[in-house]
Amino acid sequence: MQIEEAVSGICVTYNTKDLIERTYTSIRKFHFNMRIIIVDGSEEKNSCFEYVKELTKDPNTQVFHVNKNIGHGRGLHIGIENTETKFALIFDSDIEMLKSPVQAMLDMMEEDTYGIGYIEKTAFDGHEWGSKAVHKTQGWMRYLHPYFCLINLDEYDKYKPFIHHGAPAVNTMLDIHRRGLGNKIIKEFPGLGHSSGQGVNWKGETREYIRHDTYGTRAYRRSKGLEEIEGVWERVDNIEKGNGITCITCTGDRPLALSLCQRWLKNQTLVPNQWIIVDDGKIPAKNLDFIGLNYVYRRVKPNEPKHTMLLNLKEAFEWVKGDKIFFFEDDEYYAPNYIEEMSSRLDNYEVVGIGRSKYYYLPLTKYGVHSNMGHASLAQTAFKRSFFNEIKDILFGDNYFDIRIWKLVNGTNASFESKVTSISESISSDGRGLIFDDKNSSLYVGMKGMPGRAGIGSGHNGNMSWYTLDTNKSVLKKWISKEEDFKIYSHLLDDTKNFKAEKGRLIPSK
Repeated sequence: MQIEEAVSGICVTYNTKDLIERTYTSIRKFHFNMRIIIVDGSEEKNSCFEYVKELTKDPNTQVFHVNKNIGHGRGLHIGIENTETKFALIFDSDIEMLKSPVQAMLDMMEEDTYGIGYIEKTAFDGHEWGSKAVHKTQGWMRYLHPYFCLINLDEYDKYKPFIHHGAPAVNTMLDIHRRGLGNKIIKEFPGLGHSSGQGVNWKGETREYIRHDTYGTRAYRRSKGLEEIEGVWERVDNIEKGNGITCITCTGDRPLALSLCQRWLKNQTLVPNQWIIVDDGKIPAKNLDFIGLNYVYRRVKPNEPKHTMLLNLKEAFEWVKGDKIFFFEDDEYYAPNYIEEMSSRLDNYEVVGIGRSKYYYLPLTKYGVHSNMGHASLAQTAFKRSFFNEIKDILFGDNYFDIRIWKLVNGTNASFESKVTSISESISSDGRGLIFDDKNSSLYVGMKGMPGRAGIGSGHNGNMSWYTLDTNKSVLKKWISKEEDFKIYSHLLDDTKNFKAEKGRLIPSK
């Protein structure tokens, strides 16, 4: 791929003629015909304004005079909006190209690569990680530094844009980090970095490709007694705000179940920041109303397996933002304090689940309790982001993803079962996983035989020998202690006008 056809350079400048002249001249030594866009905020009487104006005599150079210092992030965004090539070479006005790495960077690009350049360890507030004491209690993200980087503009449109901030790519990098893509779509180019100065995690040194002495517009403004960046910085979408909880629901052609799932989610005492729904039904879901909803409609391909949950989860994993991730299945009942109780336990473990799975088979008013205490059903499993990569690595295999998750911490003990009710919890030998029994406070019920597409677990078979008839719905009432919620399922069982039991499932009556 030829640079001139594929790449446009973008630079933002303000009242620093000497800097931009050095930068522009050094790049033109290597890239005579590459299109370069300069977004200039210089004052008309300033020599910088006149210099960049003269550059427009070159047909491959375009200048946008914005007549004020709008900031690096906003200026870059203007440049990107006016770029017609697939890739943009972002560079500061205070760099000097000593040797061009652009072709090598372009060769590293893959279809889903967001960008390539120098990666800095950055806190969620946009400052270098470790520069503040509070950072030690938080995580960090990979930050593609915009002093010199190559970005894929098709991918740029998928994430938060650059903003007016000291770290203009902070929201972009947070968005990528929250989706778990920081190590996948951002690549480091060897040899890039600052050539002077020192931070908490880096030290300036002589560079082969790009000289960057970390001054530029900010130093100019300081010399004039001005703030480094003009105006109020835009808000950072800090990952620490809210409760940092994500719920994932895979669905398809289950409108009633999904509607109830949304109800149970909204009723939580700890409502998550994000709800990801991946829907591969023949008819897309309707009437979804949830703040923080990411709804993905995925069309099933002809060669896909009968059970598509793993493919749906792969799609869902691309959208995850939270630090605590819950599988929130659509054919389950979740008590209002379910997420709160699970979340409190996640403070001490990486993966948490509820054992002794409770099933209620609606069409036959039967119930059963499994004796599992080494693993939890997927619908009652939650984990921390620190465990995320391990889970993604074992996503594909047989259909029993939940067993594979629990084998990560429990090994062969994942099959451990116990009918001894005095055993109320099971902690993995490495201390990372917890299975607990919610017998004293029913936090959920697996509702089987609901209208719509059937699941694959043994609980979906109403003829299992461990099912027992629930006379007068007494067990259902015990398990769903909130009267309003109990009545919903009770009425569903009694609603012979709209639903009937057929072949062990509730189906809409004609």
